[in-house]
Amino acid sequence: MKCGLLYIRSIFSNTLLVNDLICDKQISLVSLTETWLQQEDYVSLNELTPSNYLNHHIARSTGRGGGVATTFHLDLLINPLPINSYGSIGHLFLSFPNPDCKTVKPLLFVVLYHPPGPYSEVLDQISDFLSDLVLNTEKFIKVGDFNIHVDIEKDSLNVAFSNILDSIGFNQRIHSSTHSCHHTLDVVLTYSIECEEITIFRHNPVLSDHFLITFEFFITEFSRHESKFHYSRSLSDNAVASFKTTVPSILSSASQRNVAEGNIFISSPSQIDALVHNFTSSLLVAFSDVALLKKKVIRGRKLTPWFNSHLRALKQNSRKLERTWRSTHHEEAYLSWKHSLVLYKNKLRQTRTAYFSALIEENNNNPKFLFSTVAKLTQNHSSEPSIPLALSSNDFMGFFTSKINYFRNKIFSILPNAISSSSVSEAASEVTVEPHLCLNHFDPVELSDLSKILASSKPSTCILVPIPTKLFKDAFLLVTAPILDIINRSLVNGYVPQDFKVAVIKPSLKKPSLDPDDPMNYRPISNLPFLSKVLEKIVAIQLCEHLNTDDLFEEFQSGFRQYHSIETALVRVTNDILMASDKNLVSVLVLLDLSAAFDTVDHNVLVERLEHVVGIKGTALGWFKSYLSDRFHFVNVHDKSLYPRVTCGVPQGSVLGQKAILIDSSSRSPTS
Repeated sequence: MKCGLLYIRSIFSNTLLVNDLICDKQISLVSLTETWLQQEDYVSLNELTPSNYLNHHIARSTGRGGGVATTFHLDLLINPLPINSYGSIGHLFLSFPNPDCKTVKPLLFVVLYHPPGPYSEVLDQISDFLSDLVLNTEKFIKVGDFNIHVDIEKDSLNVAFSNILDSIGFNQRIHSSTHSCHHTLDVVLTYSIECEEITIFRHNPVLSDHFLITFEFFITEFSRHESKFHYSRSLSDNAVASFKTTVPSILSSASQRNVAEGNIFISSPSQIDALVHNFTSSLLVAFSDVALLKKKVIRGRKLTPWFNSHLRALKQNSRKLERTWRSTHHEEAYLSWKHSLVLYKNKLRQTRTAYFSALIEENNNNPKFLFSTVAKLTQNHSSEPSIPLALSSNDFMGFFTSKINYFRNKIFSILPNAISSSSVSEAASEVTVEPHLCLNHFDPVELSDLSKILASSKPSTCILVPIPTKLFKDAFLLVTAPILDIINRSLVNGYVPQDFKVAVIKPSLKKPSLDPDDPMNYRPISNLPFLSKVLEKIVAIQLCEHLNTDDLFEEFQSGFRQYHSIETALVRVTNDILMASDKNLVSVLVLLDLSAAFDTVDHNVLVERLEHVVGIKGTALGWFKSYLSDRFHFVNVHDKSLYPRVTCGVPQGSVLGQKAILIDSSSRSPTS
């Protein structure tokens, strides 16, 4: 892998030149020191980052200047790590996890900048920093600027620095000048790893007074297995057309018709399950027949789509003038080269600006594209750390399960009788809803209502669906009859198909800065089959109509509620505080955060509140009981975990899961 190091001393005026340098030298990972970036400044960082690259940076915590950054190809298996404080040392950590062996420690790559300071303080910080690194990894590369003249052998600071390196076992790989004043300030330190092809490029006066350093390292076990091919099913126009032609005949097969016969008001759970199974199997057969699994070549995107022939000519001319100056060393040749570099840099910015202006103008009626484009230009492009191979699916499942059990045991220890079935029933019966306000059954839906819900649903796909959701929505009119039949049988008979009650859990890191090796830093997100989410939306609509009509919503509830949001809550709270202040009253604001709220919902408590607090009766209540019972989930990370039964909690991210949280936490219940 080819790496680069450059002391940039403020990137703001040179972002596009750095971008051009990365593409020109084909550097996979570039480290920059003295960036002068603030922590939330992503616009300039994104400008210097080519397409297909990610970036990460750490700003100086106090004062101006300083800061380190890196940009690397997205194919690299790299995890940014949280940092510890080492005085004035600015640094960032990148971890290269082993893709094949869970027990091998990752290679650690560190970018560092140390500003000038008192010798004793500098040496203490450097010694502590390097010693800690050796204790935490077996292989290590450190690049950056210590502000030590390592080329002056008799310099007292350099002598002490060299002694520290020798005592720990580091190798310093740079032995030529890296600065225009012929000193060596930028270093590459390695520990138990070899660097090859070390090249120091000569002075670029417009970019920096330091030289660009490139080097390569390669370790088989730490390299991602890059394949130029992948296998997928082609969703070409012909495949979609063939699917639309094939699927009606498959769905109208004899077995499908026999299962679907009969009155929807009299359907057993086994009949509904068979109906769902036959429908999904038919879709999978039709899709497999027309969209064959094919081997495809992975092609990289153009790194700088705005780079045109005029820019190429300017760049070639600048290189020609540079060669002239390198060979003659005439002042006139140097000034001509420098002028050509400035001209090229300015033209780069003008062309890039014109490219994005035209792109925005061309898509001015496409808000989704515009928001996406602005996000690419202005938001953080740091990679979210990938889940380490040392963490298996069963590790995550075990942690999530133990976490839920811990919170439930805490609840039992504090309120031993709070969630017993007898105490819940007794307390909930005290607030029973009047019979005429109860919701006894769900109404069957019409095709027009189902079409609206499908059209507004996101085309997200998970491994539980038989065909891509985008194709499903495109061919919806051809499969409306069985879908409508499945949903209405579920609503009328108060039964949720078993296939709809299996969720695949995707662990999501709560913050990119957290340690990806700790399961505690992950949030479990449940992905459900697409039809299951459609059914939940239909039930949620009828449930919300019931809550609104009978005024059963919490008065001050803003979350997970139509026409309400964090903004409405803030406006209300601010208004109440101001009005209290006008009356010379003192306000006290108490803020609570519910831990594992979705995962610890007790099913018995929720059913009792649905019945007595919200007024859900009859087959509608039976539907919710079916929805909460016999649920299973599994984690799919690197492999599949076991399929444990869900004994409490609701799927986080599901539509009904949000409504369940509102009802479960309702203050209308005496058990709250």
